[in-house]
Amino acid sequence: GLSTNYFSTAFLKMLGERPQVYLNKLRISKAKQLMENSEEPISIIAQKCGFNNISSFSTLFKRTTKQTPTEYRNTLKY
Repeated sequence: GLSTNYFSTAFLKMLGERPQVYLNKLRISKAKQLMENSEEPISIIAQKCGFNNISSFSTLFKRTTKQTPTEYRNTLKY
């Protein structure tokens, strides 16, 4: 029963960031967790985290972590 505008404004006031930014942080955090704890392909991890496009996942991941998903996963291997 809320308009998109009202929801976004209320969300921003309560949490200090826009809903999409918050959601993307959660998705990237979950992707990192999955990469740390499984050997699943990055494309599958991206899908599990709500990304339909591996390219947009990779772009957002790099923007957020300063590493590509592959680079991040390689840092996990000792």
